[in-house]
Amino acid sequence: MDYLNWASVPIVSRLLKRFVIQKPPYNIAEAIPLLGAIQPITNVDNLLRETKIESLYSADPGGVALIKVHTVPSGKKQTFRAIQINKVSGATLTTSYVSAKITATVPIEEYTAAAAHSYYLPEPLPLPEGAEIHVGVAAYTAGDIMAVKAIYDEEDSY
Repeated sequence: MDYLNWASVPIVSRLLKRFVIQKPPYNIAEAIPLLGAIQPITNVDNLLRETKIESLYSADPGGVALIKVHTVPSGKKQTFRAIQINKVSGATLTTSYVSAKITATVPIEEYTAAAAHSYYLPEPLPLPEGAEIHVGVAAYTAGDIMAVKAIYDEEDSY
């Protein structure tokens, strides 16, 4: 590999072998210059990502049903890490599950809670723009108030 710069040899050799690349018809040292130094890099997406702890919903759910508590805004992508459901007031409110809807509704966590329930997702749950978070209400009396909070990362969606 006499046609390579000394700093490029180990890297280009691995690339040639890994991708079964034949010897190019030009001087690769000129075509793909690799520096013999460590170059610091920054992931701009990480710089622009915001971690939020926010109230998603606080209202009377209106009955026993699957209640939409959040929709990912247009132009955004959110990655959920934890969700908390609280009975703020009322005598009967019981929730039974949390689900996400992207193209179909998929359960995230099933439980039975008459007061509060917190769930830390074992793996972050990425949701694209327009995706929804739902909470299943299993028991309800008029006037019950439910609050939902979440910890999630938000970034622009391209």
